[in-house]
Amino acid sequence: KVAKTGFFPKIGFGNHLSPALYVEDLVDCLSTAKEKAVVGETYITSSEVSYELGRVVRIIAEQLNRKVRMFFVPKLLALIGAWVLERASLLRGETPLVTVRNIRSATTDRVFDIGKAKRDLCFQQKISLEDGLQMTVEYYKSAGYL
Repeated sequence: KVAKTGFFPKIGFGNHLSPALYVEDLVDCLSTAKEKAVVGETYITSSEVSYELGRVVRIIAEQLNRKVRMFFVPKLLALIGAWVLERASLLRGETPLVTVRNIRSATTDRVFDIGKAKRDLCFQQKISLEDGLQMTVEYYKSAGYL
């Protein structure tokens, strides 16, 4: 929804890396796990690489036929603003638009090693970031979320 507005805040410095795995790839891995997984073992299922937030936003904007301008917001300012919004929403009995937890999560790089899932479960991501985001945007449009 934020990308649809044409403006997107980039909070703090850094790449803001995050994995993006389309649900069909996850379901395939879970299906294989019931056959091949070792009981008691833990497997991390994720995309093979983590993607920069800017790249994800640009792909979503493309799918929405929008140009998006990213603008810098200092992390401390975003945290303070989120804290104020949380308190105001609490007083009104509403769900806050953004939370301190959202800001911390969005500014934390998440990179995972999926080597064990690849080795033991023969896991391989089949759906690219671009294709997965395209299908996700189409779903959100058809469901009336966008």
